[in-house]
Amino acid sequence: MSRHDHFSTRAIHIGSEPDPSTGAVVPSLSVATTFKQDGINKLLGGYDYSRSGNPTRSALESLLTSLETCPSQTISNDARHDASGGESLVFASGSAATAAIAQWVTLSEKEGGAGGKDGNGHGGHILAVNDVYGGTARYLARASRPTGLEVTFLNMEKAGEKGIREAIRPDTKGLRFLQNAMGASPSPRDCHLMIRSIKTLSVRMIKHGLNALRLSHWLSTQTDLVERVRYPGLKTDESFEYVQDLISKNAKKELSYLGWKFPFPLKKTSETEGVEEDSLEFSKTLGIPFGGMITFAIKGATAQQAEKFCTELRIPILAESLGGVESLVEVPYGMTHAHLPQETLKELNITPNLIRFSVGIEDYDDLVEDIEQALRAARGQVNGNGHA
Repeated sequence: MSRHDHFSTRAIHIGSEPDPSTGAVVPSLSVATTFKQDGINKLLGGYDYSRSGNPTRSALESLLTSLETCPSQTISNDARHDASGGESLVFASGSAATAAIAQWVTLSEKEGGAGGKDGNGHGGHILAVNDVYGGTARYLARASRPTGLEVTFLNMEKAGEKGIREAIRPDTKGLRFLQNAMGASPSPRDCHLMIRSIKTLSVRMIKHGLNALRLSHWLSTQTDLVERVRYPGLKTDESFEYVQDLISKNAKKELSYLGWKFPFPLKKTSETEGVEEDSLEFSKTLGIPFGGMITFAIKGATAQQAEKFCTELRIPILAESLGGVESLVEVPYGMTHAHLPQETLKELNITPNLIRFSVGIEDYDDLVEDIEQALRAARGQVNGNGHA
C-alpha cells in the first residue's frame, strides 16, 4: 500500500492483503488456540497462544493502526505498528479496555504503567469527562476503588487544555501486558467480523450523518411536540462552530465530493427558497453530517410518556448501545445514566423526557413518519382518523 492512500482505501486493503499461499482476498479466520513452534520459543510468525496473539487479531490491529495514522506516515501491511511506533490493541469489550487502563494507571513505570501516585504503582489519578459512558463511570467510581485509584469527573471543555495535556501519559506499553494477563482479547471470529464491517464504514457514516442532520432539523421544527434538540452538526446547535474543527480531513474530503464547503457558510433563509426539502442541496443548508447521535426532549412529557414514545415506535428499537445500522432509542434518565446522582443528572441536563436516538441508515421518510406517530401517541394526541 502507498503511504499516501486515504482512509477508505486503507479500510478495505490494510490487514486484508491476498494470502501469499492461496491468493484468498479475504483474511483467513484463524481459530487455533495454540501454534506449533520450531523449537523452544522459536515461533512461526510470532504466535504461540491465541490469548497472546492471533493472526486474525493482528490483521485487525494492523488495520486500526493504519486508520488512526495520518496518510503521511508509512504503514506496514503486515504489522500492528506505524512508523512512529504507534500500536493498536483490541479488547473483548469496552469494559475490558476500561479495566486495563485503570490497572495501567496503577502499574509502576518500570512495568510500563503510569506509575501511580509515587511512581511505584500505588494509587493513581484519572481525569474523565463528566458525561462518560455509564459503564465506564460505574467501573471507575466503584469497581476500581479498592486499588486506591482516584477519579475526577469534569467538563473537559472548561478544564483548560494545558492541564489536560499535562495529565496525558504517552508510555502505554504496559497495556499489552495487561491485555495478555487479563485474557481480555476478542475472539478471532469477532475480529474477522469487524474487519469486514470496517470496509464499508465510510459510506455508512455518510448515510448516518445525512439521516441525523435531516432528522435533527425536522425535530427542531416540531415545537408542539419537542422542546429541545441537540445535534452538533446542526448549524443552530451551540456546539456547531466548535465541532467544525473536530472533523477529520478524510471526512471533509468525502463531504466536499457531495458539495459541502469548509468552513461551513452560515447561509441565510432566503438562500434556501425554492430548494426542495428532501434534496441534498437542502441538507447542505442545515449544517454538516456529524455522526448519527441525536438527543431531544419530548415537550412536557413525563417519564411514562417518554417510555411510551419508545415502545410505540415501529422501526427504531428500544435498546441500549449505539452506532449500528439500525436505529436505536433509549431514555438515559432511566437506563444508561440511571446510576448517576440527581445533582449530576441535573448538571448534564438529563431529564426524564430526554431521548437518546442513535440514527441508523434506514429510509429517512420512514423514520420521520414513525417518529411523528410515536410522539403524538406519547403526548396522547390523535390524527383525523382517530388513531394515535
